[in-house]
Amino acid sequence: MQQNPSANNLDYIIAMPVNSATVTVDSSKQATARFSFSTPIYNILSWTGWVRATINSSNNIVITTN
Repeated sequence: MQQNPSANNLDYIIAMPVNSATVTVDSSKQATARFSFSTPIYNILSWTGWVRATINSSNNIVITTN
């Protein structure tokens, strides 16, 4: 993955099935998308992570990931 994602950057490839995906509004200045992936055979590998967008005190959007 790229280190500096942006809303208009579509350079991501997900080669695993998505088990679940949710988007929540955490506050008036923050939203979080959570994803869970696993391998299609025997669920050997899995990953759960999130992408969070926050509007900071300078009204800039800050993206953090896990």
